[in-house]
Amino acid sequence: MPIQFDLAKYLNPIFVETGTYKGHGIAAALASGFTKIYSIEVSQEFYEHSVQRFKSEIDQGTVEIILGDSLSCLTEVIQTIDRPITFWLDAHETLGYQGKKSCPLYEELDAIANHPIKNHTILIDDLRLLSQKGWGESVVKDDIIEKLKQINHNYSLSYENGKIENDVLVAFTDTSLAVGADLK
Repeated sequence: MPIQFDLAKYLNPIFVETGTYKGHGIAAALASGFTKIYSIEVSQEFYEHSVQRFKSEIDQGTVEIILGDSLSCLTEVIQTIDRPITFWLDAHETLGYQGKKSCPLYEELDAIANHPIKNHTILIDDLRLLSQKGWGESVVKDDIIEKLKQINHNYSLSYENGKIENDVLVAFTDTSLAVGADLK
């Protein structure tokens, strides 16, 4: 599903997405002005679709789409990046496609926590599905917030609208960045 808000509010030099699907996140990142975009996709079908869709941006070096599981690929993708990243975490089971876990969100946050930069902007999509039967069953919002605060105890948290109202959790360090609803 396309990003429903102005992603440019969270602009950093680099955009890293887990869960490419049909490339809506890449398109939003390009429109927002990110200088380098990485997207990790576990499904061969969605990967090939997005590689075709963004062929010219890939050829220009602006976009890199990685076929693989974010459990193993995210650390590798970010390990050499030495600037703040805007993360769009959206990897989960979709239409029967999944990696080793149906929702690798905790492990993705651990990979970010192990990165030397601690002032990344982190956007987590599909909050409505947390603690629900299916892929989000074992993922709890309070645990996510705790992991975010372990990355940077100065993170401010807010929501943005996604498929439903307040469906995206945003962790950021500059209070001027977020204009979404304050986290309560």
